[in-house]
Amino acid sequence: MIKMGQVSSCLRSAGGAFGTLWGCAPSKAVTGRDRERYRQLRTSASSYTYTQVETYDVPTSRITKQLTNVVNARDLAEACRAIAPGRLIRSACPVDATEHDVLIIREMLQVSRLVDLRSNYERKSDGIGYLMKHAEIVGKRKHSPAVQPKVGRQVSPDPSDARLVVHHLSLLERSRYYGKFIMSLPFSTAAKIVFWTVLLNQRRAISIAMTEINKAGLPGLYSTILATAGPELCKALELLTEAAEAGETTLFFCKIGKDRTGLLAAMVLTCCGASVDEIVTDYARSDDVGAVALGGMEKEELKGLDVSVFSRAPPQALLTTLEHLKDTYGGTEEYMASIGFGVERQLRLAKSLRPTMAEPL
Repeated sequence: MIKMGQVSSCLRSAGGAFGTLWGCAPSKAVTGRDRERYRQLRTSASSYTYTQVETYDVPTSRITKQLTNVVNARDLAEACRAIAPGRLIRSACPVDATEHDVLIIREMLQVSRLVDLRSNYERKSDGIGYLMKHAEIVGKRKHSPAVQPKVGRQVSPDPSDARLVVHHLSLLERSRYYGKFIMSLPFSTAAKIVFWTVLLNQRRAISIAMTEINKAGLPGLYSTILATAGPELCKALELLTEAAEAGETTLFFCKIGKDRTGLLAAMVLTCCGASVDEIVTDYARSDDVGAVALGGMEKEELKGLDVSVFSRAPPQALLTTLEHLKDTYGGTEEYMASIGFGVERQLRLAKSLRPTMAEPL
């Protein structure tokens, strides 16, 4: 259970940074232009005219549909023909996977790596589950060490007979989220939050923050993740590249497979040359998940989240985020380069995922 004191600590940290920003020492990290961009992000609509496209029917499509307790699962190859089927699977957290689901994941899909994007809080509260019970855990904190030696494609339905490597890369942690979000707010609003926090009236401070979080909606959440989880996103892209080059299948997921998973999927699809329509169509397929997941914050201090907003995956949310990436960094490719996943690495990922003549589409 998260205590109000822990939330207060996060807000106090944000308040300290906020005070530096508006005190004698100017901040180079957050400027007035940054705050104006964030304000526009919350209110503007993308000028791009989105057209939903048909997804591709690949052999693994019929396999992922057989999963019973692993929801929102699909092969990323369904979104783009430049990706070979059976290389990258996205889904919600597989912690509730049944024995039948594990057989599908390990034997039929031949998954040998898991990239877990959940927060530390979520991993602790969700438990391990049958799939990850016998897995080799790598990188429990936000930075993962070097990738483990490659795992062969031949796997067994018995988890004890073949290695399954799990990489933990949290994209949404409480302290990082609050710090960045409060720094993005107008001065008067942020000052109120810090003021009530200092006076130990955390509930009032959270109430004000809650109003702003709901106003910002999904684009605000995504821009905050992009601004605070660059090293983790870069590492995730590196892991996907190395697994694909080794001919392995990776399952990547967050809590419900919609927001954090959707951002990583959008970057992979961008590397592979997918169109905006293909990227957004893949994202919008999670629109009917009907659940909210903000790293566990939605279960504690942010119970007032607008479920009608945060449980959805409307095309406009990702379109606005792609526009934000273009306005702030020059585009999605440029954003990836800014976090350390440059053009050469992007080309490596695309090449490693490209279908061969022997692979059916």
